[in-house]
Amino acid sequence: MFFNFRFYLGLHDEDCKIKPTIKVITYWFMMFCHELAHNFVKHHNSEHEYYFLSFVEIYMPNFLELMKKRQFLTSGINDGRCVKLN
Repeated sequence: MFFNFRFYLGLHDEDCKIKPTIKVITYWFMMFCHELAHNFVKHHNSEHEYYFLSFVEIYMPNFLELMKKRQFLTSGINDGRCVKLN
């Protein structure tokens, strides 16, 4: 899979100079699922959407658990870097 580093720098580098934010990590998780779906379906259509959303549904719980362990998901103040997990 190919991810454009220049694209990352333009979108997220300033926000992540100290520590990656949950917003940025979630963005790239979703991009990963999107690109993974293209391994099964070339075009953007309902079949691509099916695979994309299936990957999100299957792997999002593990992703959230990892973010919780890494303290990206906390019960602290929502300052854009952390989100409250109920």
